[in-house]
Amino acid sequence: MNKKESKVAVVGAGVIGCSWAAYYAVHGLQVNVCDIQEGYQEHARERISVLAAEIPNADVKMAVKQLSFFTSVEEAVAGVDLIQENGPERKAIKQQMFADFERYAPEDALLVSSSSGIVPEDLSVRMKTPERALIGHPVNPAHLLPVVEICGGKDSPKALVEQLENFYRDCGRVTATLNKPIEGFVTNRLQTALVREAIHLVGKGVVNVHDLDQLFMASLGVRWASIGPFLTGQLGGGTGGFRGIAEKILTPLFTSMGYEPVSGETLDMLEQQTTEYYPMDKMKEFAKVRDERQKAVLDIQKNHPLPNKT
Repeated sequence: MNKKESKVAVVGAGVIGCSWAAYYAVHGLQVNVCDIQEGYQEHARERISVLAAEIPNADVKMAVKQLSFFTSVEEAVAGVDLIQENGPERKAIKQQMFADFERYAPEDALLVSSSSGIVPEDLSVRMKTPERALIGHPVNPAHLLPVVEICGGKDSPKALVEQLENFYRDCGRVTATLNKPIEGFVTNRLQTALVREAIHLVGKGVVNVHDLDQLFMASLGVRWASIGPFLTGQLGGGTGGFRGIAEKILTPLFTSMGYEPVSGETLDMLEQQTTEYYPMDKMKEFAKVRDERQKAVLDIQKNHPLPNKT
């Protein structure tokens, strides 16, 4: 697929839809924007222009010329290479939309939802070819944050998922592909777990909202903007790597907090994967990159302080 000749349909011109439309247009794709709201076009065009201007090195005038606007799904998806659905997070609505996509779009078009948590099997119940329903879940704002979480259904061909991976990568996105679908996918499950615990701690009077945010921004936020939790553990476990820190620190913590300990089988799997992706003989190199990234994040925070509340 030649990116410069590709045409996409962005169905649903809300927050995520306009963000996707801006990104695709800036990167030279023809974009059919579709929404059923009467008179949405003017607001959507203005919003997409604003978002496009936030993308580094964007030619906003060129991007706007890439846009076409529709209120008919049938017209919007005709002849496209990919459909990026951004409708309400309600199964019945999305199910009808995917049935319409299957009916009106080309047989080789990629049918993709930005859903935050509805799995492909639930999206595709009205489709004759349910294996075509795919997930391409961005992180808001989609035009700036580069990752797209990809997920196929249980019967989706591997080649179809790989085609979607290649499409996003050709557009400059970072892809993370799930091995199997799960409600909420990975990003939102991680986010929800953290926010749930933050609410619990504030609700129990352990800490206030402001100090919890301060703590996060000056610790985990810096670390996780630089490296992920498994590389953190591989670096923090010394010669034992991730398994070392899991056995010596995480297991006692889990027990004290009322969580089930990690099984030996799971620890074996985690040790194998962390060693594969983060070899122990490369730890000094990983640590150097981590430290440089963390210093950069701290410098950004210092140079862009939050406003005072008064």
